[in-house]
Amino acid sequence: MPTIDRFKNQMNHDTNAKPAPAPPPKTLFAPYAIVLPLACIWLINATINTPIATLDPTQQHNSTGLRLDPNIATWTDLTLLPRIGNITAERIIAFREENRTSGGGPVFHSAQDLERVHGIGPVTVSKIEGFLTFD
Repeated sequence: MPTIDRFKNQMNHDTNAKPAPAPPPKTLFAPYAIVLPLACIWLINATINTPIATLDPTQQHNSTGLRLDPNIATWTDLTLLPRIGNITAERIIAFREENRTSGGGPVFHSAQDLERVHGIGPVTVSKIEGFLTFD
């Protein structure tokens, strides 16, 4: 097997051989691999947690013309009212369902009736009564 040994020696001592090209750096895309998913998560979270429309809680009167009937308003509608958050809206709906009359009549006849819901007091009623209607 002199031919194989001669070939190995020739490969080990070949001075004209060019080194293999270096692979492209992999760190070029590493920041994007971290930043892009985080940006997507932030954007999705911001979109989900931002209501489409909100009412200014400092507003003392209803200049928007928006009037909600708390007897039929959805959770989303109720959370648009000043000082009414997620939990209070859930409480209004739960109270409404628990106290609905057998004939399906309204539970709330005036803004003051909302004070029977846990977490709603006179201050909250005074802030939201301009946004309510009772049919």
